[in-house]
Amino acid sequence: MVKLNRDAIKYIVIVLMTLNHAAWAFLPRDMVLFYVFSDLGYATCVTMCFFLVEGLKYTGSQAVYRKRMLVFALIAQLPFQLAIAGEVFRFQEFNVLFNLLLCQYLVSVLEAGDGRKPQAERLLKIAGIVFLSLFCDWGPMAPLFTALFWRAGRNAAGEASEAGKSGEAGESAEAGAAGEQGRTRRQNLKAYAGAAAAFFLYEMLFPTDGLEFAFARWTEEGRFGGTFLQLRILSAAFAACGVLISMALVVFGYNGKRAARGRAFNKYFFYVYYPLHLLIIGLIRA
Repeated sequence: MVKLNRDAIKYIVIVLMTLNHAAWAFLPRDMVLFYVFSDLGYATCVTMCFFLVEGLKYTGSQAVYRKRMLVFALIAQLPFQLAIAGEVFRFQEFNVLFNLLLCQYLVSVLEAGDGRKPQAERLLKIAGIVFLSLFCDWGPMAPLFTALFWRAGRNAAGEASEAGKSGEAGESAEAGAAGEQGRTRRQNLKAYAGAAAAFFLYEMLFPTDGLEFAFARWTEEGRFGGTFLQLRILSAAFAACGVLISMALVVFGYNGKRAARGRAFNKYFFYVYYPLHLLIIGLIRA
């Protein structure tokens, strides 16, 4: 399988995100293509959460990271409302950059869990982050995905430590690297399995807006002969496929590196592209 760097994977999921937003802005809810584009876009959230957890390990200053995220989140809010709600000042929810900002705080809270602060205080902060996420585009799924990937990283590091204690530290550099990759892949697969299952249940409990309308139309036209529950199960299963697309890209297609060229451009591209593409969609929709 061709290996992709971090930036190439981000560009892929950004395209899928754009299809999702275009579907919500322009396609009727009884069109199958609406659900195809919408489900493809679900790969973006889980992928960005993965890279957020990974990136926070190497960032020079988390405070600068958060300030930059907050600035672009504020810039993107009005274009987001125009694209999704159809009106600049019609608030429905906060955009995904606010989700990612909350997830950054979540990682900080999780990292602080070394006994220096009372457990009750940590749990209260986590509950607050999840609650605030309910008012954002990706909802509670973003902090859940983030926590799963954070835990996967900790577990992989713990396995590496145990392997060193058991005598594997004397193995060759190639064998050691292969062992580390295997541990990381195994833990990430577990995290993605949990993410896919959680997202399936979430979509079952809170089906896509317009699904009842689509069911009525498809039943009337003879295009679907099952019950609404069966359609909800199918819809949730296909939505979870977005998580599996991300898994294929990250677990099996990621080479663990950044792009060799254009690092400054790649660093800021998503921040600029996100509000810009929403503005364009909103203006076309208007």
